Amino acid sequence: MTAILFVLAQFILFGLFALALVLLQPASSPTALQIGAVIALFGISVAGLAIIEHLVRNASPPNIAPVPNKRAKLVTTGLYRFARHPIYTGVLCAALGAAVAHGNLIAVAIAIIFIPFFTVKSMYEETLLRVAYAEYDDYARRTSRFFPGL
Repeated sequence: MTAILFVLAQFILFGLFALALVLLQPASSPTALQIGAVIALFGISVAGLAIIEHLVRNASPPNIAPVPNKRAKLVTTGLYRFARHPIYTGVLCAALGAAVAHGNLIAVAIAIIFIPFFTVKSMYEETLLRVAYAEYDDYARRTSRFFPGL
């Protein structure tokens, strides 16, 4: 039930963010637009590569729900060597970059809400990963949650 609530909350948050980007008046400068676009493209690239790495390793896409796939192997190589949740890292960068490029403070505020949301979601997910994979504790000790070194 908790996993479903996380998915529902995630869709609501994405929906609010999309509405903000579409309905609110953009207020960015050309510089903010360029910086935001670079950050957003970086985020999309990171998330895309992490999804591909998961697909290659497990022959199945990652779950949107924070529940481990019992048939999937723990991925600790590629981008997963630097961050335990590189897809979330990519989504965070993409959202923050899009918000900066848009320039409206409400869009930026909604994008910032992604940070605590994905932190809590990843913490819940990690309690399940520790049960599913004996090696997860060791992996978590040596690998940052979202950004290397943080």
